[in-house]
Amino acid sequence: GAQVVHVRDLLIEVSHQGEEVRRDLFESVWGKDFVDGHNLANLQVDQLITGFSRESLQFEQPPLMNLFFMRDPVFSVPGGWVVIARPFFPIRHQESRLLRAIFRLHPSLKDVKVYEGLVDDPEVTIEGGDILVADSETVLVGVSQRTNEKGADKLAKFLFENTPVQRVVKVFIPKQRAFMHLDTLFTFLDRATVLTMPYFWSKPEIYAEVARRANLLNEKMGSDQRQNVEEWVKEPPRIEVLFKGDPIPKKYKHAMTGLQAEGVIDQAYFVCGAEGSWPSAEAHVAAALTEQWNDAANVFCLAPGTVVAYKWCTRTIAHLQDNGVDVLELDGVELMKGRGGARCMTFPMRRSLSLEV
Repeated sequence: GAQVVHVRDLLIEVSHQGEEVRRDLFESVWGKDFVDGHNLANLQVDQLITGFSRESLQFEQPPLMNLFFMRDPVFSVPGGWVVIARPFFPIRHQESRLLRAIFRLHPSLKDVKVYEGLVDDPEVTIEGGDILVADSETVLVGVSQRTNEKGADKLAKFLFENTPVQRVVKVFIPKQRAFMHLDTLFTFLDRATVLTMPYFWSKPEIYAEVARRANLLNEKMGSDQRQNVEEWVKEPPRIEVLFKGDPIPKKYKHAMTGLQAEGVIDQAYFVCGAEGSWPSAEAHVAAALTEQWNDAANVFCLAPGTVVAYKWCTRTIAHLQDNGVDVLELDGVELMKGRGGARCMTFPMRRSLSLEV
């Protein structure tokens, strides 16, 4: 079984250790000047999550509206390490500071090895949604809208120097809001078995065409929402494989081909069914993008071959079940509105054999 802990409970337990620890907690997240100016006795632990305001909606400290995406501000890597991330948007930096304080101050977490070398580096952006552990020696890092290459390279250096990791795979994907992280379009179902978006890796021009049509439709309807069509084809998905002790990366022009050649992936399943099972590739992509609004590709792997997914991703769930994957269906209709799936909302601190997918 699994032990599940909640951020609010951890914060309460930290605050119960006395005034000195409580002050340390608030100052670590909000800063000493703010705490001194507002009297520690008047500050409530819940406000570290819900925000601080003296008048309705007039926040002096913002609410952490994205904190339920627990995967992003902190993530685990082989060797028993927890890494504090540096999110792309400054509004989310407070989440990282909060998690860093919890790991430092909570009595049951003080012995966990925590790497903080990314969180304060202004040249780095990195979020846990871009980090996938394929096995105890292989970590995938998405270079995406939210994680930059400097973040990926600095993480790789840390992993090679401090963990059993021998190989880091940088996966370059288009910088699109619809696929902000690698795990929004690619998650593990089992060792070397993944769920991903159809034709994303082999025919990105189909996504460009769907985006072009969507732009025309939005214009016709009077909406100013547009997608960058060129972004889909300007830099198609590719990978670079970094090896411990080797300064020269191994490059693959086609990402999925490279992942298969490197033995990271043996089998791929696709949102809304197998490739070739629809009347056309375009029809499949359009259907998959519709189901992707419910984060169909973002499943959380509880154990090899057992995943959690939103129950509304009906075509994808049927495809997985037809291929022997055990799917635990999550209702979560309100959670879906936040645009994050089961993997986004979970942060496994420890897994058996130090494996995390």
